[in-house]
Amino acid sequence: AVVSTQSTGTLEQLSCLIGNMLVSAAYSSMYLFSAELAPTSQRGKMMSFYSSVARIGAFCSPQASLLFSWNRTITLILFAVLAVSGGCLCYRLPDTKGV
Repeated sequence: AVVSTQSTGTLEQLSCLIGNMLVSAAYSSMYLFSAELAPTSQRGKMMSFYSSVARIGAFCSPQASLLFSWNRTITLILFAVLAVSGGCLCYRLPDTKGV
């Protein structure tokens, strides 16, 4: 499928749809992966911490919608920076193989 650059609305919608699908895939895989990061004795505490951080993100998400209605470019850049920085931080995670 060829995407036309003249129709910026369609390109933005396609980008947002692909981004939404990738965020859903990342969330489900990170939820499974995060349980393996903590030792068994601390796993429950860590999962509750992860859940709390996710709730803070859900609380802030309507503000992103308001920001999107004010300036689309800033919102998309903000999401891109957060996604790339989160991906870079994942490289700092320790390897749990053999532990």
